[in-house]
Amino acid sequence: MTAARAFGFCLTYKRTTEFRRLCDILRNHLANLNKCVRLPLIHPLDSDHQSFIRSAKSGNGCGLV
Repeated sequence: MTAARAFGFCLTYKRTTEFRRLCDILRNHLANLNKCVRLPLIHPLDSDHQSFIRSAKSGNGCGLV
């Protein structure tokens, strides 16, 4: 909704610089979302999943653990 209004503003007032910046920001956000994979929720004290938690913390790079 907000992005659509921002695009509309840029088109209405012929704001080409802001339009390009908005496109860059949205492109970067989409790329970051595609990089991150949501990990399944597990109980942190469950001993069967301790190795999974350690590998997830060291390898996903997204801070979603």
